[in-house]
Amino acid sequence: MIVQPSTPADKLAVDTILGLAQLPVADDEYERLLRNYPILRSQVAALRIPEARYALPADIYSALENA
Repeated sequence: MIVQPSTPADKLAVDTILGLAQLPVADDEYERLLRNYPILRSQVAALRIPEARYALPADIYSALENA
């Protein structure tokens, strides 16, 4: 997996996430989040396989009979 360094778009994404969640963070924690954001983004992208894009979710059945 090749991870690109942080970009201005990454900074905007981190700022947006923190702002929406109303999470105050220390400067060192913010730098760590900004540094790790490209890694997390690529890991999440790897979970989204194209074959599952249009698949229907699995049906959920109760474990109890007649429930």
